[in-house]
Amino acid sequence: MRVCLVTGEYPPDKGGVADYTHCLAEALASRGVVADVLTRRRPGIERRRKRPTSRGNGARAAEREARPRDEMRITVFRVDRVW
Repeated sequence: MRVCLVTGEYPPDKGGVADYTHCLAEALASRGVVADVLTRRRPGIERRRKRPTSRGNGARAAEREARPRDEMRITVFRVDRVW
């Protein structure tokens, strides 16, 4: 099964929504569910190694964060635009 969580906050952001979404993604991953997290990218937050994802026009639309092996079932996509 694959689940997509959409949130305005995700660690390293501080806040209840960020923490809860992270805990939910980890709980799902521990049960074998592939969890994708779609959130916004904020200026000033240090980024992990990433793989650019592009639209048809070649513009960078989102960045996919590389995660440690124990978190491979959680993929975070940080988008440039606010929805």
